[in-house]
Amino acid sequence: MADKKEKKTQSIDDVFDEMAKGNADSIKKAMKARDDYIKPENQNKLFNDLFFPAQRALYDTSISGLDNEFESEKGDETKLSKKHEDKVKKAMAKGLRAYFKKVQPSIFKSAEGMNDEDAYQHLVNQYDEHIGNGEVEGSTKLGDLINQMIRGEAKVGDLKFKLAGIDKNNALAAGQILTGKYVSHHIGPHQHRLHAYIKKDLEKKGFQLKDDRKTMFYRSGPDQLIKLKDTYSKKETHPFIEEAKEK
Repeated sequence: MADKKEKKTQSIDDVFDEMAKGNADSIKKAMKARDDYIKPENQNKLFNDLFFPAQRALYDTSISGLDNEFESEKGDETKLSKKHEDKVKKAMAKGLRAYFKKVQPSIFKSAEGMNDEDAYQHLVNQYDEHIGNGEVEGSTKLGDLINQMIRGEAKVGDLKFKLAGIDKNNALAAGQILTGKYVSHHIGPHQHRLHAYIKKDLEKKGFQLKDDRKTMFYRSGPDQLIKLKDTYSKKETHPFIEEAKEK
């Protein structure tokens, strides 16, 4: 029997197109959409087939661009300064185009016809935004990194080394930000029902709210409630809950 054809990995544009079709029409369906999206097999696919390959394209193309730009100088030993800013940004613009061609073609197309300076500024802003602007732990804003390397008079080889070091964490951050947008899209319209849903669900799974934590539970926001759900779903302890007592 032939193997079942593997589903194509969605780009960010594909995910946004799917979201544009509408939200889950109930809190139960919203939570299922969220639970399905965060499954390890889906998150692994996003990382392995989308975000990490795109990061590698960014690195490989940027490195090739830097080699071309600094071939006539001292190559990797060239000490960067303000006068090299255009060369660096030209190389990085090529890398960013390669990145977005893989991960979000609509942004790649939005830079068509731009000169290197404008393309770099546009694309690096888009890149930093979709990895969370450096707010995701371990991630690195590319725009800040480039500026620091130039102002700090680092060598071209130092810049290459730094670029190689951001691949994994920035790919993870991009996945986390996309997942957050997807989850908020579906759960957002039902936030006012979330407390009741979580309370009913945890009781169904054999837990109850602690009397002295009920106020904190009802003051909790969506992120805290979803983390609570993940905790009791794994049969792990949480300060808000305890095993249900027999009546």
